[in-house]
Amino acid sequence: KFQKYQQLFKELMVKAQKLPPGSVSKRAYMTKARNAKAMADALAYNKDKPEAEAKKRAPRTDFNIKPATAEMAAELTSIINDAYRGKEDGSKGWTTEDEILSGRRTTEEELSAVIQRSLLGTEGESLLAAVIDGRPIGCVRVEKTSEIEAEIGMFAVDIDLQSQGIGRALFNKAEEQAKSMGAYMAVMQVITAREDILKWYLSLGYTATGIRAEFPESELWEVKGDRKLFFERIEKTLD
Repeated sequence: KFQKYQQLFKELMVKAQKLPPGSVSKRAYMTKARNAKAMADALAYNKDKPEAEAKKRAPRTDFNIKPATAEMAAELTSIINDAYRGKEDGSKGWTTEDEILSGRRTTEEELSAVIQRSLLGTEGESLLAAVIDGRPIGCVRVEKTSEIEAEIGMFAVDIDLQSQGIGRALFNKAEEQAKSMGAYMAVMQVITAREDILKWYLSLGYTATGIRAEFPESELWEVKGDRKLFFERIEKTLD
């Protein structure tokens, strides 16, 4: 499959280069080429993991996934902030955004409101938690945003338990939840500078669309340096 997508990327780029600059057709071919390249990179990413890393990623089965409760708000807030920004002791997970953003990802107040709406079940929103022995170790949010789409976000796993199949299990459950809400398309907004996490999402079957939006400002975080950040929409048709 790696060679197939690598060849497809080359063919699409050749076709795109023959089209007039700025034309709709050229942009369409460039988007398809970018998706093919991303898929090739994602397949290479999975293929090139060393044996020790593969063993580390052996899925664990001693957890379950259920709706988050109000009692979990404080622990999940810490898990989310640690996953995206790193711990105070300097330890970081592979999902960290610490190189590009400072500050916090969320607050206990914000997360408590999400959990409350999720438990009410009236606004097409759900926050799912992975739990071991009653202790939350990760979460993912699903929100119905239109008649056909549900957005997945606020995804995090305890950095000491990452790469053990928990994140993939959360995503599977999130997509099931999206389908139960009546959506047949799962959507995410991913920071374009996060090539590592984007490759992982693509390995789960998501496709980059080329649709971008400026990364929002917030009192909670600050972009490091002079760089300008963008979200890219990725999506997956739910079977």
